[in-house]
Amino acid sequence: MPKDLMFLLVNTITIMDLFKGDSRLYIYLYGLLLFIVTASVMLRFADVLVYAVFLYYITKPIKNRLDNRIKSKDLAITVSLIVLVLPVILTALYSFSIASHELNQLLSANAFILNEYMNDAFRELEGIYLNLEDIDSLVFMGGNGMAVYDNLILSLLQIASILFKLFLTFALAFYFLKHGHEIKRFLTETLIPDGGETFTRFIESVDSSLQKIFFGNILTILVTSLIGVILFHLLNTIANPWLKIPYPLLFGILCGLGTLVPAVGIKSIWIPLFAYLGAEAYLNNLLLYEWPYLLVFLFTVNVFVDFTPDLLLRPLVSGKDMHKGSLMLAYIFGPAVFGFMGLFLGPIVLILIINFARIIIPENQRAPP
Repeated sequence: MPKDLMFLLVNTITIMDLFKGDSRLYIYLYGLLLFIVTASVMLRFADVLVYAVFLYYITKPIKNRLDNRIKSKDLAITVSLIVLVLPVILTALYSFSIASHELNQLLSANAFILNEYMNDAFRELEGIYLNLEDIDSLVFMGGNGMAVYDNLILSLLQIASILFKLFLTFALAFYFLKHGHEIKRFLTETLIPDGGETFTRFIESVDSSLQKIFFGNILTILVTSLIGVILFHLLNTIANPWLKIPYPLLFGILCGLGTLVPAVGIKSIWIPLFAYLGAEAYLNNLLLYEWPYLLVFLFTVNVFVDFTPDLLLRPLVSGKDMHKGSLMLAYIFGPAVFGFMGLFLGPIVLILIINFARIIIPENQRAPP
């Protein structure tokens, strides 16, 4: 047992001895001790809990559709998580590992930015990619067997760490999907038995907002990123060597993240990229011959990456009940403060604050003193 926890336990028991005559206070102190111990355990796995909440909200609409086709509730949840969602998550992790490496290379001149704002999750993903790349190079070049073995063991350890957290995340998400109604009933009836109507509206509003945020905005990011990555790779197959798009996977993902930026959106990514390609064509005396390629780039990116996903997926995004500027700030400050976990924790905190100000505070102001 950690020393600080042992110290807390001993002092709590000592305080309890002073109030043996008051059984209610004894119970409260015992409850406080249990809360502190539980909170200390949960804080160690805070990222897993946040990822599980995110996974719950992106899987819930899929699971609801399968409920009409699959009689077993457990089977419907398992199919939703393992068959449909898990491949997407693993593909996203692999893509992020490559994108983290590409981003590190792109900003190598300003590496201090990454050291400050990219936490261990990004570096771990990049490390897996680099180790796997080293293994591939060593095997292809007939390298030292011991070096291949060392890189393989290091990669497996890093992958095992991620898979362990992934297992915990999916286990928690399974529990949330199966017992979501019971959890909400516990929050609204057990924790606050009196005046539960206001708190119930608060819980329902938070639940609805998180559903729109995660399933709407994250789906928009994923679809836009996928289209961007595919299109940039296709454009590179027909491009002049001087006009190939650098880091197509990274820029595809950045286009997806650009959907969070109000007004300019994805244009903040592809317009500078188009200007870079135009400058490369001009400096290498290719503008006269390669202007058709630049027009193809301009048309395809504008239509397929910028316009089409936004048009098709806009009804799923948060819309009127969530200001897009505040959501963008949540996605920016969340990772800056909490690391990779903040990409999902930031919107959760924002939703809690907004609904608290919109529902709880007005009700308390109207209530008689």
